[in-house]
Amino acid sequence: MATTTTYAAIRDQIHTVIEALTPAVLPGQKFRRAPRHVRLDEWAQKTGNASLRRFEFTRDALVSDPLVMDPTAVERNETSILLVAYPFDPALYGRDDRDDMETVIRRDARQLRDAIFSSGNYLAGQSAAFVTLEPTRREASVWLSALRIDLIYTEAQTLT
Repeated sequence: MATTTTYAAIRDQIHTVIEALTPAVLPGQKFRRAPRHVRLDEWAQKTGNASLRRFEFTRDALVSDPLVMDPTAVERNETSILLVAYPFDPALYGRDDRDDMETVIRRDARQLRDAIFSSGNYLAGQSAAFVTLEPTRREASVWLSALRIDLIYTEAQTLT
């Protein structure tokens, strides 16, 4: 019988991994999950600097539904998006204004990519978490760093 997990368990593990990180720049401002009852982009625009490094992790798409190879388990290939908020207040990031802001966003993205991709952070039943850095979404009052995460895992199923 195959070792299985669920999307929810992987999502919760990724939340735990992200919140345990200490950022290399501005280490006192740790990553924290944004409120779940609103979208991150809308909430961050209203809360200003309080939204720094708040994140949301959402399921984007089921990439494929593979052929049945085992009646008790199926391999899932899904894509999720991790968004991290950075209020557009260049003075918040250092003395070099927007250059410092972009440096913080880029260093955070690399740190997040490395932590999520690290197989030491996988759950049993999870095969991979491939992370791709996407272009930063630049809004008037908040920038959103986007990471696409392609998850591969084995999920239990019952074919009757």
